[in-house]
Amino acid sequence: MPVRSHAAPHRSKVPDQDKFRGTATFFRSGNAPRHACPSVGGGLIFEDRPSMAPADTTLRVLIVDDEPLIRWSVSETLGQAGHTVTEAADGAGARQSLAHRPAPDVVLLDFCLPDSRDLRLLADVRQLAPAAGVVMMTAFAESDLAAAALTLGARGVVAKPVDMRDLDRIVREAVESH
Repeated sequence: MPVRSHAAPHRSKVPDQDKFRGTATFFRSGNAPRHACPSVGGGLIFEDRPSMAPADTTLRVLIVDDEPLIRWSVSETLGQAGHTVTEAADGAGARQSLAHRPAPDVVLLDFCLPDSRDLRLLADVRQLAPAAGVVMMTAFAESDLAAAALTLGARGVVAKPVDMRDLDRIVREAVESH
């Protein structure tokens, strides 16, 4: 699959953005204290209160998702927030992007891709871009998946659909120091 990239600032309007807003459940690794809060959907959001990358910092973000509309909406939202965004539609595209481009600061990685339905791609991403903060995105918000992803080095797991209003915060929290 081809890899698409664009640089900040990207200023197009995301049509019907409200259609893509949902409740994000975010599990994060780290040693900060955790506070369990009920989410709108009845699950839990584990929220520590970390320092984030400064709001004026442009981050390089790689979005790996096989759903074109999700890639587009996430890319547009982060581009509008001033980040440089690269997209990949599958695991092969993600590996190609990581091998041939400057390493991203953050990788938003879908769990279920046509060529990757387990956490091997996460392990590859951690090896190819060890300094990048990886956030897993999944429609299958299961605690076993979250625990395994965190054990393998993901900095968070976000349930889809992701609330577009939370994306900038999510990527900034993913680059915090361990």
